[in-house]
Amino acid sequence: MAENENKAWSLLQNCIELKSVPKVLILDSSKEDINGLGFLRRIRNHPLLKSILVFVLTDSDKNREEVLELNIAGFIHKPSDKSKLVEVFSVIHEYLNIIVFPRNNI
Repeated sequence: MAENENKAWSLLQNCIELKSVPKVLILDSSKEDINGLGFLRRIRNHPLLKSILVFVLTDSDKNREEVLELNIAGFIHKPSDKSKLVEVFSVIHEYLNIIVFPRNNI
């Protein structure tokens, strides 16, 4: 978890160095410290990160078409009630437990 774009990018770079690139990323595009579209472009342009399954957590439809063109797994509308956010992550967790990812190529 990272609270801003720079820390998130740094974490991803560390993952590359450790040869442990995450399979899934949840990008909260409604956070003030993160330019979700720019960050997603950086991921998609990076040869070792471009295949990460990205879900975009948002509370608006701003840049929706541009983000969809960057091959995201889907939009998740951020619930206004924080307790419902636990339900959202539970569903994602269940989904991730039933799919099989290809082997890491790093």
